[in-house]
Amino acid sequence: MLSLLDRISLLEHDLKAVPPRISVHNDLPFAILRYDPREEWQVRKEAKLLATRLGDCGKDVLTISLAELLWQAIKESEGLEVVLELERERGFNAAQEQVNVYLSDRDWRPLTDLLIERLKALNPQKYVVFLTRAAAMAPAIYQMSKLLDEMQGKTRIVTIANEGIGVWVSGFFGSGKSSFAKNLGYILANRSVKGANASKLFKNQINDQIVGQFLDLINARIPTEVIMFDVSVDRAVKKGTERIAEVMYTVLLRELDYAEDYDIAELEIELEREDKLDEFIAHCQEIYKIQW
Repeated sequence: MLSLLDRISLLEHDLKAVPPRISVHNDLPFAILRYDPREEWQVRKEAKLLATRLGDCGKDVLTISLAELLWQAIKESEGLEVVLELERERGFNAAQEQVNVYLSDRDWRPLTDLLIERLKALNPQKYVVFLTRAAAMAPAIYQMSKLLDEMQGKTRIVTIANEGIGVWVSGFFGSGKSSFAKNLGYILANRSVKGANASKLFKNQINDQIVGQFLDLINARIPTEVIMFDVSVDRAVKKGTERIAEVMYTVLLRELDYAEDYDIAELEIELEREDKLDEFIAHCQEIYKIQW
């Protein structure tokens, strides 16, 4: 399989061609970029760089979040509270199916209509659209292949969708969702709990040889960084216009010891990638006489 950079290079070559060579169906200039979830941050960086390079050759890139379209469809249909009440009464699958109805049924707010509304004013000779946050539709809220089929013949804008992976833990109030997620996080990261490894404590509790061996394999071969936080606590201090995704990103930056200002954090990440962050910090401390 080609590397991520090789696939992006091929994509860029097709996008810069005249006319663009992106067409998996007739009358639909649409492509899906699939990648390993561990490449998420690299994909975000490469997408920005690709947008810049396309801009240099006369293309305008518009990024549309599928997560934002999802929440818009729910809000403009029956609202989030109706979905939450349905989940409480009939479970996650019923709530997921109802959201799929919102995104599919002409009587509600079909995803294709929402996307077309964003695309209709764009010049297809000039614009390229990146669809991001496709994982918000997981596990079965809405399939990207369905979106591709339903958009056939409805746009001439070159559109690229990024697919990642998301997991939703569902259950009634008090069913143990938070405890399950916290325990899973501790054993995947194999954190220390009162002087003992979390994985060892967990294995002692379940006393299952197969699960224990599988957990040992994960800890040995798949190093995992786990970011755990209480949404209710961090949302309480968020800005009024800040989305939950931004709250989560701020927590991630804090956990990784980056600045919580997005622009400064991006600078730190780029300097760290180039092995220049320590030198930069030293210069700042020398000039301004304060800690970075």
